[in-house]
Amino acid sequence: MKVRELHRWDISREEALEIQRKLAKHLIFQPDFDIKDVKLVAGIDVAFLADKSIASIVVMSFPELEVVEKEIAVVKTNFPYIPGLLAFREAPPIIECAKRIKSEPDVLLIDGQGIAHPRRFGIACHIGILLDKPSIGCAKSWLLGERQGYPPLPPIPKEKGAIVPLSDGKDIVAVALRSAPGKPPIFISCGHKIDLETAIEIVRKTIKDGQRLPAPLLSAHNLATASKKGGQGTLFI
Repeated sequence: MKVRELHRWDISREEALEIQRKLAKHLIFQPDFDIKDVKLVAGIDVAFLADKSIASIVVMSFPELEVVEKEIAVVKTNFPYIPGLLAFREAPPIIECAKRIKSEPDVLLIDGQGIAHPRRFGIACHIGILLDKPSIGCAKSWLLGERQGYPPLPPIPKEKGAIVPLSDGKDIVAVALRSAPGKPPIFISCGHKIDLETAIEIVRKTIKDGQRLPAPLLSAHNLATASKKGGQGTLFI
């Protein structure tokens, strides 16, 4: 995959905030594709080991969900963990990994937030713009909590397939989806070049029965975890 070089990565917290504000103005929330034309979907995740970041990308056919390509990249971690600035910690290894991927995914599923973010520019937005591809944030936790002054998270029905719109106090920015009974919901938000309806449809069609995460994202998570643990340990389901 080709990567657009839009800014430096050796920056301060204040510079990172300004980059998010500027790039957020370039987000597109209308898909330029029909879902029936989607052939490849990629899952993207990052794991950490000591001072190293391990990025993984797994490309799957759609809707068959068979692995087409997978790759990892390991780089030194150069940015601290700061809530809301995850991309500046995780994007550098993702970029290195993306450069090794030979196929061209039609849609990216990223472990993290899209516009469900204080500046409406989470890591799914950032990666979508850098790779110039439709991207979806598929997070395992909710970033916009009451402690930060956002509306309380509404109850999520326990039935499989239950879906609840989520607001940042002004607009609907995500949905919570109960993808598997007895497991926590996942949080879906737009990244780039996609609308929420299409994002939900793609996520739903990539979740295998009984699994919490979309198959490409689950495979990417497992690949990064296995790489981190040298192939040992329990994989996330």
